[in-house]
Amino acid sequence: MADPVSLGASIIAIGGAAATAFKISRSLYRTSKQIRGAKEIIESFANEIGTYGSVIATAHIALKPYTNIPISTKSAVFKYLGNHNVVAEVLSQSKLVILHLKQIMSWIQSLKRKSRIGAIIKWLWRRGEIENVKPKMESIKASLHILVSVVTLDAVEKGNKTEVMRHKMCVSTDHAKDLC
Repeated sequence: MADPVSLGASIIAIGGAAATAFKISRSLYRTSKQIRGAKEIIESFANEIGTYGSVIATAHIALKPYTNIPISTKSAVFKYLGNHNVVAEVLSQSKLVILHLKQIMSWIQSLKRKSRIGAIIKWLWRRGEIENVKPKMESIKASLHILVSVVTLDAVEKGNKTEVMRHKMCVSTDHAKDLC
């Protein structure tokens, strides 16, 4: 059986992963303006990372209200999530993606020092690294969507209208700045 604190810690850590994804996205977007030849492709990738960060932030907002509820009073869904480290596993996968994104960001930033042709050639040479990380981001986004849907459905099923309203209020706010 997992430590009940680890579920809460994993939920809180998801907010950090979202903040890092937003930071990488902004940095790549700024870098794209300085690179001749691959600007549009880099901007598109930066936007995908921003969307990835938004999904992570939304999951953080939806799950955060449950971090302070004692495990004994949580539903069977939350007990399962805690006992099987589901959130921690998704967080672990997200950390690997963030690490990969940081590596990609460093070589993209090195394109600034290349000529237009050099930047295009280097981009084409390493494009596969970016293409490999995209399905991983999509998988994590899908997992988090399912996780949030299950938690929301559980709250609705239990008739916990207060929690449902709190989720709706948090999700409708600008989660990129304030992770509720």
